[in-house]
Formats: sequence, C-alpha cells, structure tokens
Amino acid sequence: MPIPNPLVNRFPTGRAAPKRVATATALIFVASVLSGCGSSQSPTSKNPTEIETVEQSTSQQPGDASTARQSDVTTEPKPEPATVVPPVASDRDTKIARADQLAGQGKFSEAGDIYQSVLLSAPDDVEALFRLANVYAAIGNLEQAIEIIEEIPEDHPQAGLPALGQSADWYARLGNYDQSQKNFEKVLRLAPQAYVARRQLAFQLNRQGRRHEAAEHLRQLCRQGNILQDELHALISLSDPMFDDPSEPQPEGGGRRYTPIGAMGQARMLFGEHQYQQAADKVRSLVESGDAPPAVVAFYGRAVAEAQDDDQFRWWLSKTNDATKQFAEYWSAIGAFLMIDGKTKPAIRAFLEAVDRDPTDLASMSRLQSLFESTGQSAVAETWGERWRAVRDTVRANNRVADSQPPNVDEIANLANLLFELDRKLEAVMWKSIESLHRGLPKQQIAGLNEQRKHLIASNSGFPSQSRRLCDVEIDTYPLPQLETSGAVASAPIRSSEKIDPPLIAATFHNVASDISLTHVFQVGSRPKSEGFTIYQTLGGAVAALDYDLDGHVDLSLGQGSGEPPSYVGKLSNVLYRQVDDRLQEQTEAAGVSEYRYSSGMTVGDWNQDGFPDLVCANIGPNQLFINNGDGTFTSETLDDRNDLTLLPASLAVADLTGDALPDLFESNYIHDPDLARLPQRNAQGDVIQTLGPLTYQAGKDRLGINDGTGNVRFRPITSDKEVASPALGVVVTDFDPASGNEIFVGNDLKPNQLWVRDAGADAWNDAAILQGCAFGFSGAATASMGIAAGDFDRNGKIDLHITNFQDQTVSLFLGRQTGFQDRNVQWGLSTHSASVLGFGTQAIDYDNDSLLDLVVTNGHIENATVLAAPFQQPAQLFANRGNRFEWLNVDDRSGYWDAPHLGRGLARLDFNRDGNNDFVITHLGETTALMINATQTDNHWIQLQFIGVVSERDSIGTKITIRFDDQTRSEWITAGDGYFCNNESLIPFGLGPSKSIDEIQVDWPSGKQQTFTDVAVDQRLLILEHEDEPFTLPIGR
Repeated sequence: MPIPNPLVNRFPTGRAAPKRVATATALIFVASVLSGCGSSQSPTSKNPTEIETVEQSTSQQPGDASTARQSDVTTEPKPEPATVVPPVASDRDTKIARADQLAGQGKFSEAGDIYQSVLLSAPDDVEALFRLANVYAAIGNLEQAIEIIEEIPEDHPQAGLPALGQSADWYARLGNYDQSQKNFEKVLRLAPQAYVARRQLAFQLNRQGRRHEAAEHLRQLCRQGNILQDELHALISLSDPMFDDPSEPQPEGGGRRYTPIGAMGQARMLFGEHQYQQAADKVRSLVESGDAPPAVVAFYGRAVAEAQDDDQFRWWLSKTNDATKQFAEYWSAIGAFLMIDGKTKPAIRAFLEAVDRDPTDLASMSRLQSLFESTGQSAVAETWGERWRAVRDTVRANNRVADSQPPNVDEIANLANLLFELDRKLEAVMWKSIESLHRGLPKQQIAGLNEQRKHLIASNSGFPSQSRRLCDVEIDTYPLPQLETSGAVASAPIRSSEKIDPPLIAATFHNVASDISLTHVFQVGSRPKSEGFTIYQTLGGAVAALDYDLDGHVDLSLGQGSGEPPSYVGKLSNVLYRQVDDRLQEQTEAAGVSEYRYSSGMTVGDWNQDGFPDLVCANIGPNQLFINNGDGTFTSETLDDRNDLTLLPASLAVADLTGDALPDLFESNYIHDPDLARLPQRNAQGDVIQTLGPLTYQAGKDRLGINDGTGNVRFRPITSDKEVASPALGVVVTDFDPASGNEIFVGNDLKPNQLWVRDAGADAWNDAAILQGCAFGFSGAATASMGIAAGDFDRNGKIDLHITNFQDQTVSLFLGRQTGFQDRNVQWGLSTHSASVLGFGTQAIDYDNDSLLDLVVTNGHIENATVLAAPFQQPAQLFANRGNRFEWLNVDDRSGYWDAPHLGRGLARLDFNRDGNNDFVITHLGETTALMINATQTDNHWIQLQFIGVVSERDSIGTKITIRFDDQTRSEWITAGDGYFCNNESLIPFGLGPSKSIDEIQVDWPSGKQQTFTDVAVDQRLLILEHEDEPFTLPIGR
C-alpha cells in the first residue's frame, strides 16, 4: 500500500533549524585551529568545547592598528571597552583611567561626566567617544550611544571598524535591522576576514528568513574555518526556515536563539508550513513599495508561484530586475510557472538556474526529474531522482543530529560522509571537525583537517562545481525563459480569497446505516485486526451503487475480504443489498452473487446489453462476472481461467473501449508478487515498525477484457510494452478529449499516472499522461494516487480530476485546459488540509445544489505503526466549491459519524432516498459501512438525468451532458470506474441554485449523435434515450 514517495518533495523536507544542543554554541574554533587567518578573539577563558589551537597567533585588541583589517570587531557592549591609545597628555590618561574605574563599578553617570570633560578639550578623541557611547549603552540609552559612536569617522585607521561594528550591534538591539546590516556590510567591505561581523550578519539574515543571503556569509565562514554548528545546520536546506521553537527552553550554556525577525521572517515560517499565499501576503506591501531587497522580491515570486496565483505572479514579474535574477528563488518561481503552463524546455532551464544557485533546492530537483521524464530523457530523470534522494538524506541526517542529546557522533560522521558524496566538501570538513571534537581525537588529526581545508580553498573545490551541481546537464542546451511583463497592473491585484464570499449553506449529513439495516463490515482476515496488515489488507473493500431490479431504488453491492493465504477464500461473502421501503434487505444468497474469495475492486455494467446491470468483482484468484437474469437473480461466470494467487487486482471499469458499441472491461492491477502475504516488521516489544509499500513488490500489469459480442471476453495487456507495469489503484474511463472514443485514466501508487489513449488504426493504446500534464503532481513527483473524483470543478466545459494522495502529500487537482491538465491544488486551497490526512475514496458532489461541484473525501492510514507520526484513524472531509477555490466545511451530523475518525476506503455517490440531494456510502477497515444521507436545508433546485444508449453502448460511457440556465453553463460526463474501488449510481445530478427552469440540455452521445431539449422543468429525474425526441419522467422521493 502507498508509503511516502522517495521522490516526492513535501515542503518543508524537515526543519533545517536544529534544536539547540550544547555544542551548537561552541565555536568550532578553526579560525585559529584551521584557518591560519592570523587573528583570534581577545583573550578570554576558553569554552571547554573549543578545539585547542594548533596554529598560534598573537592576540590583538580591537583598536590595534596593526591588525584592524584582519581581526573582527566586538559586537557586545562592554563598560570597559578595548583600549585605543592615541598620543595624549598624562592628565587626559588619568581622567580616562578614573572614568574606566567608575564605569567598572557601575557608576556610569560619573564616568560619563569625565569622558565628556575629555571631549570638551578634544572633541575628536575617538577613545573617549567610544567609551562614552558604551556608557550610554550600559544605561540603556542606545539611541544616544549610536549618535555618539557615529561621530567616529568610518575610515579612522584604529577605531573606525570597531565603531561600525558596535553601532551595528546596537541598531540590531533597537530593531533597526536594515541599518544594522548596512553597518556590518561596511565592516566586511573594509575587513572581509572580520568573522564576528559576518557571523552576526548571517545570524540576522537567517532570522529574517533571508536564507540564501545568509548562506553566502556562512560559506565564507566555512572558507575561513570559523563556523558554529548551528550555522552548519543552516546550510543544509536553504528554502526551509531556520527558527527555534519558542516553546523550547533556552539552550544549555546559553547560545543564540533563532527567533523570527520582521515580516520576512514570518513569511519564511509560513512558507515552510506550505502557507504560500499567506507567506506572500506578509511581504507584499514591502515588494509593492519598491523597498524590498532583491532576495525578498525573489522570495515573493516563489511564494506566489507555489500558491499558483497567476495574477500576483505576473504583477511580481514586473517588479523584478537583474538583481532579483541573482537569487535561486527567482528561478524557482519562473520554473514553477512555466511548468504548470506546459512550457517544458524553458522550465527546465529555469530550474537548472535555480539549482545552480542553490544545490539544496529539493523542489526544483523533483520537478526537473519529472520534466526530463516528460521529454523522454529517462536516464537523466533518474540521475536527478538520485540527486533528490541524496540531498533528502542529508536533510534527514541533519535533523537527526540536531535532535540528538547528547550528541550522536555516529550521526555526525554520517552527515559528513553524505556531504562529501555531494561534493560539499568544506561543510563536510567542518562536520568532521565537530566529530573529532566529540571523539577527543589528537591534535595531529585536527591539523590534518586543517590541511584538507587549506587544499580545498587553494583548489577552489570546497563546494560542488557547476557541472556537479547540475548533474552534468549542459545548461545552455535549454533556452532562457522569455516572459512578457508588459500590461502588468501598477499595484498588486486583489486576491480572490480577499473578496467577500456569500455565506456557505450549512452542510448536514447523517449516517443512517443502523436505521436501514446496513450491517456490512469489511474484514481484512479471518479475525478482526488493528495492526500488522499485509499489503492487500490495507486496500479495503469496494462498494457499487446499482439498481439491479430496475425498481427505481438504488441498491448496494459490497466487497468482502476475510480470506487468508494460501487459498484467500474466507467464510464471509460479498454482500448484495436490495432497497425495499427505504431500508436494505440482504439478498446475497437469494440473488446468487455469493463470493468468498478475497475481493478488491468492483464495478457495474450491462455486459450483455439486455438492459439489466451486471456485476463484476475482482479477487485474489479468478475474477467473477455476475450476469443479471432480470428476475432478481444473477448467473455467476468466471471471467477467465487465470487463478493467480500472487496477483492483487484493484479498480475495475466497464465501458466501450474499442468503438464497437459493446462494453469491454478494464482491469487495473496493483501487485503481482509471490510475496503478496508478507507481514510488516515488528520490534522486540511486538510493535509494528514498518509500513508496506508497492515499491518493494513487483507491480501488476493492467489488462483489457474485450467483449466478443457473444458474452465471452478476450484479455490482453493494455500495452505490448512488457516493461510497463505500475501499481494501479483508481481508474476513471470517459471521453477525455474532443476525439471520439473513451480514454482510461489510471492513478498509480508512487509511479506516474497514466492516460491511455487508443490509436484505432493500430488498435493500440498509448500513454499520454505526461504530454497531457496529469502524470505528476505540482511538486513534480509521482504520488500515491488512490481516489479519483471526476467533474467540471471550474465550469470551463472540460473534465477535471481530483486525486487523493498519501499523508504529507497534497492532493492533485488536475484542471482541464485547452492543452491538457494543470495541477492547481494549491491555488484552489486544497494543499494544507489534504496533506494532513491519507486520502482514499473521493467523489464530486454538489452538497447544497448551488451548481458548484464540491468534494467529499474519506481518509485513514494504512498501518498502526510506531514509526508513523500521523494518526491511524482519520476524519472524513467535505470541501465547498467557492467558484475559484475550495473551502473546508464542517458537517452537522447528529449520528456522530463526521466527528469521529475512521479507516475509510471506498466511497460512492448516490441518491438513496431520491430527494434530489447527493448522498454517499463509505466502506472501512473493520467498521460498519456508512450511508451518509444529505439532509442539508436549501431552497436550491436540481435535476437528475439517466441515459440509455441505443446506437451507442447501452450505458453510454463517455457521453457529455451540457445544461444551460440563467446565463450559466454546466457540463458533466458519464464515467465508468468512478475512482477507487467504487461504482456510482448511474445518474448524472446537476445542482441549479435558485434557477427555476433549464433553458437547454445538450447531450453528445458516443455515437456522434447530438440531442437538445429545451425549457425543461427543475426538481425532477429524467430518463433520456438516444434518438428519442422527449425524455421520460421518473419517480422521485417526497
């Protein structure tokens, strides 16, 4: 069953910021130990975790002219500042000495008076100015301290740098970080080796969320050999935030806390939490003002690109310039925009530019992999997949190091080795020095690290080369993006979510299972089970809604497991319920549909075209076809003679797949492996410590079952390519494109999705998913792809697909466009809520009949394992369609179902009580199946349509229905498969909002026939027959 994709990029990839550990505040004192830069801090008692000095150097005071350009400035105010010794009279020296003594005693006012008396005689006495400024700082008057210390000329050969550094620190303490950073930058222009100034500047930039700017300074500290452990942590993943949890205690032994600074600091935190639009909002006014630093402008672009806010993106583009283009996040933004727009080659160039500047950019690597795959460069794509995994492993190792207390030296060594493999050699050497410190290695070995560092610096090989950063891809092979900025609005456009929406209609659903005698429970084995599932047991059971006796009331067929290996035959059968007087009566044995094999998928279709729906059940072992006899009974037929107990089939669909107006069968297959019954690992205490995923098994190959017209079926693989095998789960069949004939969309678990298109001339099926933009999600990675809901969510007349995914993966919302599909899950507000659960079945329902298709999702994890941070049982979700986004909606449910967590699996749409509202049924693992009746109170109107093909295949899969009312147009399609382990009731519901009539219903049949019906009344159910001039009215509930 699905596990987190090793190639999926979940943002963030793990908090790059460490929890503070004792060594995080200890200087890895390679400034003296390894750098040989010729300076050290003023003499102090040495931190016991510092590495002992190997290359000794003379200690210098900050005011010593001989070393002012090599040593750093003191950034902490001290009542007794460093000595600056100009040639002055002895009376002046006496006064200074007396004032220093008073300041040391805390008598700052008296000391200040003496310093001022010195300045009356010599206003340019820089030492007196420096000391007087420190007195004002000591009493908390930083503004006055800054005013005084800024009287010292910046170019003063002795005091200029210390004064700049000290004022920078005071500006930071006042919260004036812009001026603080300007002063630190001045220090570094004058003294590039001033590591304290560089450290303080990087610290501020990291806290401001300006991670890429901070990284430049931290890399320089690596070159100098003078870097702290927390700074090394900060280099691991630059897109992630670098902040301490404010609820955590102060680090042992003191140390710096990475608390966020300003709007950009908050924005970076929000970005790390996937709150992309909120992150952009934090800095939008700054970008609009024109005062934002280029890195902040670049970040804004990336945030709105990840939020899929096209209007904001185009406005942002007009705000960029050459300075913005120097930052990786500018190029990540450009790449994301171009990728979703289907401009593959310019998108590749943009992502290459991003990774060239930031080799830790996992998002861009993941997208490069999918883009190279889409251009047929599978080997290059796999190389980028390997790079993604290598960088991901460093992030995970980094987090383990940060979280370990006491320090885990083996993990530190592992992190260093991983960095060496990525050619991030200077970082690796720094981590090796930390390892050496903790292992207590002799000075000779530390000196060896020093020599290694020197060699890396001399050979300019401390960080990966461009060729290494880009996996040997020639960047100039791909064209630079050309994006138009003309016509951009002068101010940032108003976001759709800022507009005031009308209030939502309260959603009311009730689980009536116990009221209607619905007692079915899907059992995964011969006994109830709460953990330790085999992979086939994680899938759950199927549900099919059908009217098998044609009495106008929907009935239910439900799959069952219970069988155990080696036979996979159990004591419990699948169940068939007939609806009688608004209740369910079990008819399994009486109807002749008993099936004791372990069942998976299930579907409905009129196989023999006699007008009665037949039933198909997928099993471990032979699949079964139940032919409806028309008298309430079925005749069981084995579909083929294959009795393969190593094959796990998944979802099924019955539809015309050859264009001969006869129904065929599509069989998706998940796993085909002799180790199908493998159990997950447990620890010594018996706890499950493993989840079973498809990539550790041989995948199944999907099949077509071709109807020969006499009731027999001939199976063949969907493709003649023997290498094509993917773990399929959900399926939807309909006419996805303007050409005649049905296509097959298959959701694959951790492999690219497939969109099979038939070449009628060659009688072959070709996978068009990559070209059509629905193979990968927006992250660029293959996803778990369980449930599929089909419908026109954005009302543009093209079919869309909503696909549920694994925990920490966002859903995919593939919206149909002229040139294919675009995954717009973030733009439509689904990313955050969907990443918090593991989704299975999903359907498009209009819960309030306002004419906008909403979404319902059932959730639940695949294993109750100790290694999982996510809950095992999870709540269902309902999302209201607001026209351009979805909004999570609470449900009023007197039965209590909605407020409780479940292990949901299959989900099918139906109207059980024929009242015009969309109901749904949900299967679970080990829990009674739920039938959720829609009791939402609304005055909105509706219509429900059923169809019978005459020239077309009788179920008319692929038919497109378009209705027009009150200047609105809505489209729907008749589908087969219907998603994950389900079959919806064979009717097409339309919500009409307040409209009291329908202007037109247009039906485009698979045969090419088009029918139009005008002036149609609302709040009714109609049956439309191909070639019949008028529809038939069907009974409804009251």
